[in-house]
Amino acid sequence: METETPTTQAPATNEPKLTAEQEAALTERLTAKAKKSWEKERDAKDEEQKRQATLSSEDKVKELQAQLKAKEAEFEAKMVQASRKSALNGKVQDVDYAMYKLETSGDKYANKDGSLDVEAFLKDFPGMAMKPETPVKKGPVPTSAGGGKTVSTSMNDMIRARAGR
Repeated sequence: METETPTTQAPATNEPKLTAEQEAALTERLTAKAKKSWEKERDAKDEEQKRQATLSSEDKVKELQAQLKAKEAEFEAKMVQASRKSALNGKVQDVDYAMYKLETSGDKYANKDGSLDVEAFLKDFPGMAMKPETPVKKGPVPTSAGGGKTVSTSMNDMIRARAGR
């Protein structure tokens, strides 16, 4: 009795092998691309440092104030978004889609104090409202799908049924 032993061969691939010259050219091209990117970034930093050096102290303060106002506006926008998400949570089915609808509608659903008028939003988009949970009917547990006898699947019951007992 002979048993066959499977031969383990690597699957043949149709990928072409790179020659040493091709590898060198590829490496050189990628290195040059990375170097160009790094130099561009370095030049931008140098230009910014030169610009900062030529600014007076008053201009530097004004620029820092402008940056601070921009960050404050960004923070405020994030706070409004978080407030709207928390107001919508549990009241709509898809919070992200509701946020998209709010962003595209502008301040249509904003109250005077900046909070979200969820009722007005849901009035315009009633399909987004959270569906009420259907109450579970209490009562006797059905014995089978048709309401008849239960069908036992225990092994002993199957043996008894086959033996006619």
